[in-house]
Amino acid sequence: MNRRWRFEVASLGPWAVHDGDQAAIMLLYIPNHRKNAVVRFDRADTSFPFKPVKVTVGDDRFQDLVASLHSNPIAVKLAQEVMGSECIVCDSVLCRGKWHARTRLTEVRDEVLRGLSLKLRYADRLLVWMLSERLRQLPKEVFGIVETFL
Repeated sequence: MNRRWRFEVASLGPWAVHDGDQAAIMLLYIPNHRKNAVVRFDRADTSFPFKPVKVTVGDDRFQDLVASLHSNPIAVKLAQEVMGSECIVCDSVLCRGKWHARTRLTEVRDEVLRGLSLKLRYADRLLVWMLSERLRQLPKEVFGIVETFL
């Protein structure tokens, strides 16, 4: 096992373990939502540290999870509120153009945490939007206040 890989996995904290020589699995806690996610970092076939690791959350690629935030106006509005002009997909550290050999797994972990938090906030706002469509008796201002809170 590569010394750099052992160091990188150890730096992720006590909830990260090696999954063979080529991968690591981590239990990631998302504090604002009180949820957990199982994240897998896989360096097989990636020439790590010169190319980005493959990151999966559950059974889904992380990039696919956050790419869905581009397809809905509510998600786009939320991403702009949270991140400004930065794009969670285009400005990702996992993008080959942004990756460099000095990129640490802790940076990847932090980006995954930020992306999952954004995805969960989007789910909350989507639920509020669906409720506002069904509950016409409440003024739109009430739902606007709830939406900005989420």
